[in-house]
Amino acid sequence: MIDVTGKLQQFNPGSFNLFAEREGQLRQFVLSADPIQFHDSFVLQPHSSVETRMRFDGPPLIVPGNTRELGFQTIDFKWKESGQ
Repeated sequence: MIDVTGKLQQFNPGSFNLFAEREGQLRQFVLSADPIQFHDSFVLQPHSSVETRMRFDGPPLIVPGNTRELGFQTIDFKWKESGQ
């Protein structure tokens, strides 16, 4: 079993949705300027991979001179193996 923990935060005023999809399961998070906790657990079989897709519905953060599309950040994300 893999446990993933961390915090999520967005940059603009207001609250916006972040959707995280893994293996057909869709989770919704409401992000604001205050960080929120994130936790996920899943089984990772030997010689396999697991993908989590995230979609943020908020506006991008415009930073002069920065060409990246910034919308939200992950803070202190960590993963560890745990007993089942």
